[in-house]
Amino acid sequence: MSIHEENLKKIQEFIGSLISIQNDQAAFSLYRKVDDFLHENEDLEKENSKVYYQYRKQLFKLKFLSLSFFDNWDDISDLITHHLSLAFEMPGYDLWSHVKRNLIFISFLEERNIAKNKLRKAVVNCDSKIINSNKYKIKVPEKVLDWIKEFVVNIEDDGKIINIKKAKYLNNNDKINALEEGDKRKVISLLQFYSILGISTMEREGMEESPIIVSEDGTVFIMDKDGEELLAPYVKKIKNFRASREDNRKKYTDPTVEDEKWEKEMDVLTNRQEKISILENILEGYPEGSLEAKALTEEVNRLKNNNENT
Repeated sequence: MSIHEENLKKIQEFIGSLISIQNDQAAFSLYRKVDDFLHENEDLEKENSKVYYQYRKQLFKLKFLSLSFFDNWDDISDLITHHLSLAFEMPGYDLWSHVKRNLIFISFLEERNIAKNKLRKAVVNCDSKIINSNKYKIKVPEKVLDWIKEFVVNIEDDGKIINIKKAKYLNNNDKINALEEGDKRKVISLLQFYSILGISTMEREGMEESPIIVSEDGTVFIMDKDGEELLAPYVKKIKNFRASREDNRKKYTDPTVEDEKWEKEMDVLTNRQEKISILENILEGYPEGSLEAKALTEEVNRLKNNNENT
């Protein structure tokens, strides 16, 4: 196994672990390192185009995993148009949850709809293959656009998605049911993503946040999975999270910026010590000095420093 094959294998394993721990920062760190590596080794495309494009493939997967670090909707749309199928090659990766996180940072609901419509058009413009149709006895679509066309014909009425038709199509369609489980997951994830982008943020089902409720005495509440929450604390939480993300972006675009408060809000999903243990175990499998080892070491050190300061 060549050094490039070994590196690519390790990157793929690292990507798998990043999906499970949902760590955008670690994904963005490795994204930058792989991007720098490709810029520093421009001759690789001529010397070994197959290896070069494998690195590029992993680079775009890492971009999907670190989507919260990218807020240019034209850039995100371009990623979807040209590389959407890669998002569905990663079992456990939820593209909508990453897109939704970015949408929440848009204050005006009309602008969210503009962004969602832009992404929906990007999906329609994607002409890449999502599955290999040659292995099936019946004729099934294999490109993103072909699946979208068939989906729209079966579930839309006057440009609006009919939920009953949608449920019936996803559960009973012969072509979907003929797919292997892995391919079925890809196709259903694609169609669900396209579907939700078509729901206006102005509608209850399309809201990125939980619905707002006003009680009889005029108190404003937010309903979430943990129950009622007063609006004021909720708004404060969102503002803190936004500020935290902006600080993190500055850390990676301007190394002179001091990082005084390191994204405490980003650690609510997974215990920090558990993350350290997972990453240290992964680190043991990478050669010292490799791109992956450097990214992992930086992340472990960051988390350890946070433990000492909190």
